[in-house]
Amino acid sequence: METGGWLDINDIISTIMEQDKIIVRRANLGDLSTLRELFVETIIASCKNDYSEKQISAWTSSASNTLRWEEKFSSQIFTVAESENRIIGFASLQQYKVLDHLFVHKDWQRKGIAYALVKEIEVLAKEREVSELDVEASLTAKGFFEKMGFNVLSHQLVTIKGVELLNFKMWKRLDS
Repeated sequence: METGGWLDINDIISTIMEQDKIIVRRANLGDLSTLRELFVETIIASCKNDYSEKQISAWTSSASNTLRWEEKFSSQIFTVAESENRIIGFASLQQYKVLDHLFVHKDWQRKGIAYALVKEIEVLAKEREVSELDVEASLTAKGFFEKMGFNVLSHQLVTIKGVELLNFKMWKRLDS
């Protein structure tokens, strides 16, 4: 629990998760529409200080592409965090080495949910003997990923429906 006078972050997160009755589990196909809604709601609520309305609209437009999301769901590992049978966050692992999605409901941010989801993704990657994890982080999420030990490789402009958005290619070496 305490290490050299410091509280272990894993213990703190575990306590919070227990108090709020939060579980992390593998997603199932029945969760897909909720994940798409959470994707849109989180971007709109959390990214408004870093991206324009036009950028947010372009970014969230991908949620309407049901086939694309079904393909992602069948080719990636999705995990969800839920409280009282309500999904409050999700993450996905692509090709066992890319953290593709990480979204937490605006009312549940800064409570350790994203931390727990990333740690679960890291476990899944390590189980497949992957030694590093990549992510393309939004301007909004960049600081969080840096705190999680990810390093910026480069910044890039991504074009969605003719609209450019800034994000950051980042990576992290996974501990054995």
